[in-house]
Amino acid sequence: MFTFEAHSGGLNTFCMTFIPGEKPLLATAGDDGVRVWNLTSRETISYLDTGENEPSSLTCSPDGRLLVLTQGNRPTFIRVWDWNRNRVVKEIDGGTHAQCALFSPDQTTLAIGGYRFTRSRVDYSVRRLSASTWRPQRLLQGHEDQTGFLAFSPNGDFLASGAADKGAILWDLKTREALLTVQHQKVVWGVAFSGDGSLLATTGGRTIKLVDVAKRKVIRGQLRGHTKDVFGITFAPDGRTLVSVGGDGTVRWWDVRKREATRILDWGLGKLHCIAFSSDGTLAAAGSAAGQIVVWDVDD
Repeated sequence: MFTFEAHSGGLNTFCMTFIPGEKPLLATAGDDGVRVWNLTSRETISYLDTGENEPSSLTCSPDGRLLVLTQGNRPTFIRVWDWNRNRVVKEIDGGTHAQCALFSPDQTTLAIGGYRFTRSRVDYSVRRLSASTWRPQRLLQGHEDQTGFLAFSPNGDFLASGAADKGAILWDLKTREALLTVQHQKVVWGVAFSGDGSLLATTGGRTIKLVDVAKRKVIRGQLRGHTKDVFGITFAPDGRTLVSVGGDGTVRWWDVRKREATRILDWGLGKLHCIAFSSDGTLAAAGSAAGQIVVWDVDD
C-alpha cells in the first residue's frame, strides 16, 4: 500500500480511472490538469493542461486508448484525449453543463449526463452521441434534475443514470424505456453494475440499494454502515463484493448476498470521493477530497 498526492487542489467524485492494459496505469483529473500515472514508478507519464476550466469527470474508453474529460461550466466541453500520443482527438460542445461522459462497452456510443437550457425549459435528458460520427442519438428522458453519474451494463444493453432529483433510472437502450426508478433520500452519487450485469447498485446519502436487473426490482435490505454520505461505489471483479467510499473517510467492502460489510479500511485521509479497481482486479485505488490517492494490493 502507498499514498501519493495526485493533485494539490483535490479530486472531484468522478475524476479517477484505471487504464486497461498490462501496466498499472491510473489517470486522475484535478484543477491542475489530467495526469496519467505509472503506479510502478509513481511518476506522471502523460499530462493534459486543462487551463482554468475545472474538470467534473474523467473516464477511460474500454480499449484503454482514450480518456474522456468533461470540464467547464455554462458552457462546458468534452475532450476525447489520446493520452499515449498526447493528442486531443475530439472536442465536443457539452452544452450548458456536462457533468459526466462515458463510452459504451463496445465503444460505439458516448453517453453524456448534465443539463441544457433550451428556449422553453431546462432539459435534463441523458444525451448520446455516435462515436463514429459524433452525431446525436435519441435522448433518454426521465430525470427532473441534473444527471451526474452514468454506468453501462457489461453487455451494453442497459444504462443506469443517477441524478440530483434523488433518483436512479435503469434504461433499456434498445427501446429507450425507463425500466425502473430507484428513489433515495438525497442526491444520487453513484451507480454501478456487477461484472455479470445481474446487479445494479445505487447510492444516495448514507445508504446503498441493490437492484435485480432481470426482475427490474429493488432487493430488500439496504447496505448501511457509512456515518456520512457515500460518494463512490464500484463492484470488485469477483462480482460478489461491492466497495464504497464516503465522507467518513472509510472504504467498505460489502458482501452483497449477506448485505453486510466484511472489511473496513481507514487511512485517515479524510473525505474519500472515488474508488476504482485495475482491470485485472489486483489493485484498488481510492481518491480523497484533499487530492491524495491511496493504492493497495487487493489480496493484502
